[in-house]
Amino acid sequence: MPLSSGKPLYFLSIPKTAGTTLYHILATYFPMDQVAPIQSLRKLIETPIGQIQRYRLIGGHYYYRVEPILGVKPVYITMFRNPVDRVISYYAHILRNPNHYAHHRVHNQTLLEFTEDQENLPLYANAQVRYLGLNRDILGVYKQLDRNSLSQNYFEQLMEGFAPNGFYDESYLECAKQRLKHFPFFGFKTWFDQSLQLLCRTFGWEIPKHYQKMMVNPNPFKSIDDKAVSNIRKQTELDHALFEHALVEFKQKYQEKVLE
Repeated sequence: MPLSSGKPLYFLSIPKTAGTTLYHILATYFPMDQVAPIQSLRKLIETPIGQIQRYRLIGGHYYYRVEPILGVKPVYITMFRNPVDRVISYYAHILRNPNHYAHHRVHNQTLLEFTEDQENLPLYANAQVRYLGLNRDILGVYKQLDRNSLSQNYFEQLMEGFAPNGFYDESYLECAKQRLKHFPFFGFKTWFDQSLQLLCRTFGWEIPKHYQKMMVNPNPFKSIDDKAVSNIRKQTELDHALFEHALVEFKQKYQEKVLE
């Protein structure tokens, strides 16, 4: 399907799902001045609307319902990852990144301690479902915060932890499934090359012969605590359900058995 001339392509990038790699590939299909630079949600909000509306490609950890920011409903695409792998990768990211708002608490925690600390639930509990299935009043929250709160990443913390009915409401999952029906493309980190082929087939693009994997870090863990994995599974049951639901449709679209 060719992109409508009136709608930008919005890559709803869920953290640690190969989003940076895919965004750099996506950028090769658009003129450079029509590609929004990868930036924070706060910076996107602070970008003049006239400049935003010149972009044909926008991507980042900006959640669903970005229409009030973009001024138009975009064409949505996204990527998924096995929930356990994604949480472990995100935990490692927080350990490496002293600028992350949770680093001060997490950097001394083992993975097991991380999963047993209730304060960390907003970071990962059914996060993939929440990225797609919730309606955040992004602009409303931003406008209520003063500069000091914004400078301390409080805005990012509020957005990531948003869960008005708690982290386990199955209505989030049903909403995410319904919205996914209108995504012309979604892929999976585990099957990145196959996802890339489907992406190009969907939009009529040439499949790149080579691409650079971005933001790839070696696995820092020699072993993973079984109890930690069990804890993650309990906190991401809705994410697992969404992952399996999306994978069935992905296999049907791809029409090959290479994923077995």
